[in-house]
Amino acid sequence: MVFTAYAMPYWEADTPIRASFTGTSGTASIRQAGTAPCFLEADIANTRGATLTSLSLTADGQKMAFSGLALGAGKTLKICYDENWILRAEVDGASVLAQRTADSADDLILPPGRSTTVTIEASHAVSVTLKARGLWL
Repeated sequence: MVFTAYAMPYWEADTPIRASFTGTSGTASIRQAGTAPCFLEADIANTRGATLTSLSLTADGQKMAFSGLALGAGKTLKICYDENWILRAEVDGASVLAQRTADSADDLILPPGRSTTVTIEASHAVSVTLKARGLWL
């Protein structure tokens, strides 16, 4: 019997593919370049003077929603994954994962080989940068 271990992914793109938009609601299309599903990451900046309290991102039928955020003017919410592929959602280095709603998806996963429309809804204007690092198996 032979056991073979593989590290996931076999190969990951150096530079993520990016898409961006600005507004209280909108969509952007992003196509990840790999052959395996990958995680969607996002930088969401509050571009208005008022405090942002709620927002949601929807991609490929999955929705990640936050409420009670208290994202101040000029602050950025970073949704990303660490070196162990563990989800992080942070503002100024402090976790806001507890502000996800109960029905929020744990991850937003993009399928390989096709464009995915990502929709955002926020309590007021934000600037969004979406990122996807292609994964190859």
